[in-house]
Amino acid sequence: MAEGSKFLEDFLSPYEAEHLIRGLKEIDIKEYGSKQWIQQHETIDRLNIQAHKNALTSTDEFIMDYFVGILIYDLLASETWKQKIYPLLKQDLAKISSLRSYITVHDYLLIQIYLQLYHEAQICNLLEIILYHRTACENSQDYLVELIDYCYRKFLYLTNWSEQRGRNVHDDDPRRYLNLKPEEELQRQFDEIQFSTAMCCFSLIRFIADHMQDLSVPIVHQMMETNDIPCILVPLLEMKPWLRKNTKGEVEKFEDQKWQVIAPGEMNRVTKMEAQIWLTIYNMFLSQDTNRKYEITSFRKANLMRLRKYLNEVLLDQLPMLANLLRALEELSIMQENSVPSKNSFIVQQIPEFKLKMKDRNWKEIAEYQLENFFTNDEKSLKEDMDRIMKLYSSDVFEQFMDEPKCAECGKNATQRCSRCKNQWYCSRECQLRQWKGHKPLCDIIFSNKQEDELKSEEVKQIQKEKFQQPKSLIQDITDQE
Repeated sequence: MAEGSKFLEDFLSPYEAEHLIRGLKEIDIKEYGSKQWIQQHETIDRLNIQAHKNALTSTDEFIMDYFVGILIYDLLASETWKQKIYPLLKQDLAKISSLRSYITVHDYLLIQIYLQLYHEAQICNLLEIILYHRTACENSQDYLVELIDYCYRKFLYLTNWSEQRGRNVHDDDPRRYLNLKPEEELQRQFDEIQFSTAMCCFSLIRFIADHMQDLSVPIVHQMMETNDIPCILVPLLEMKPWLRKNTKGEVEKFEDQKWQVIAPGEMNRVTKMEAQIWLTIYNMFLSQDTNRKYEITSFRKANLMRLRKYLNEVLLDQLPMLANLLRALEELSIMQENSVPSKNSFIVQQIPEFKLKMKDRNWKEIAEYQLENFFTNDEKSLKEDMDRIMKLYSSDVFEQFMDEPKCAECGKNATQRCSRCKNQWYCSRECQLRQWKGHKPLCDIIFSNKQEDELKSEEVKQIQKEKFQQPKSLIQDITDQE
């Protein structure tokens, strides 16, 4: 652990981080998946690790203020790619994934496909760390309108997802994953990442709401009027998409980016996702400036009144500040509807600059260009890119953020490790079987990289040994005699 800790401390210096940040660019969506994009994905991964390291050790957040704008652009580009281009590529990408049987170029292409799907979640995760700080929110106000709009779209997705799910029990039988077709496997990964990014938005919107007092009027207007965030959060609080029931009758919660079984004694404990929503609503309505700018119509009043039944003693014991929210709702129940006269205020609405850059493109032409240029690369070039990223993912630095090994599938405490790559943990054989189809390409590459590193290490040792055993030169002998 000592060596790992030192590696963590020396991962990125402030100067290295600043140099990496200055190299980040707004890559056009047409080049999403190119060599330049892969290199930038690796850079953002390194900055993400450093941001988590800073948060973990409570050290100076020296990278938090510099690049929120470029991250939000990248986030919207990833979202647009998944909405507009990925559906046109999906069948061809599924054919590529079905060709793999051992380490070939197809394995590396499969990892690249996953990275392009995962990129959105990576950006969300980094923004969660950065926007926790007030200065980051204040310095990125030009871009927050687009981030709020992004969160709103994700909340709509969760609302539709919850309605379609209904009261269905989640089938956690690992055998149903073994015979998935390539299209079905890709869709499973797509859905999991889509849900994960939507859950991150609860934190993002909460951190923005935390600093509403210091934000400009257009941003507050976007939150309260244009997107009406309070209106969309109330039904989500009722639907609770972060909870589900498995076939064993156990209730699971989505927390720390994975599903975890809730212990019977913890059923009344407020989940992190639920707490984020309550704190967001609290921050939005306990600000007098915000309250005055929020028009209480009959619909909005009825919507907010639905919150009262949840503000019981169990909740207030865990989140005592919500007592003020309960009082505010009681006062609202006996108040008349208020009208905010729009003619008395002049608000300059910000234009979604990033979104406009991605509007009205020839998506079919872009999809054909990407399929021809990014998914038929020569094996050597693609292998170099993917190997660099896999070495980063398999390095010891990630172990510094883990309290104890967790199962990669269900999130329970894990006692078994993949015997080949030594990088993935499982709690049971069933979970390993469930994960194997998706884990195999990554496992093969990590195992291959480790073998190559071992061979190179042996070659270096052999060269050093031969050099050490060489006799001294004649010149050295004569010099010694003199």
